[in-house]
Amino acid sequence: MNAPDTDTPTESTDAPAVLTLTIPLPSLAKTIRGRLAERQRSAAWLAQQLGISPTSVSHRMSGRIPWTLGELSEIASNLDLTVGDLVHGSAIHDALTNPITTVTR
Repeated sequence: MNAPDTDTPTESTDAPAVLTLTIPLPSLAKTIRGRLAERQRSAAWLAQQLGISPTSVSHRMSGRIPWTLGELSEIASNLDLTVGDLVHGSAIHDALTNPITTVTR
């Protein structure tokens, strides 16, 4: 009798695999803060542009709550950047080019 193939899943599932990227956010916040300073804008101004509270911006800047893609798009637009510029200017770029990945089913 052959040994079981350990690379083959033992149970079948219809659920799609979920890919999780672990991305450090402090440098994204640094990039956003730097651009706000260049534009002489505050976090409170950014909160108003995003339609969220200043506390919510603070939580996102500290990494307690993740930014949504929509929020990043809005931030980029309000700061005359592209999302690519925003991402490239932070450690997210490094994480995307060398991510720590987890695949779960």
